Amino acid sequence: MLTINWNNPSDDYNDSDDSNITIIMMTPKQYFDHTDILYISRRDTSKSAINRYIKRMKTGNSINCPSLYLEKDICIKQEGRYCLMAAEQLGHKKIPVIIYEYL
Repeated sequence: MLTINWNNPSDDYNDSDDSNITIIMMTPKQYFDHTDILYISRRDTSKSAINRYIKRMKTGNSINCPSLYLEKDICIKQEGRYCLMAAEQLGHKKIPVIIYEYL
């Protein structure tokens, strides 16, 4: 399985805002379970975007971790679904995801 060069997740967030931040390993299904409320699913895909991520991953370029933004356990925003789907296509079962929980 190809090793993905994930950016250092600590570079992706700022501790000074009003959120709790955790990084967890998550399956694609778990990720999309959170995004259902945003009406974002696997059907909402761009094959060209996924292929661009696959190419970047294969060439060793660093990739930002996907992230979920939660308010009272409800997903209000997401970033990185194409990246997550690219990693899944490359055989990764779990992907690091940054969780921002707003207080």
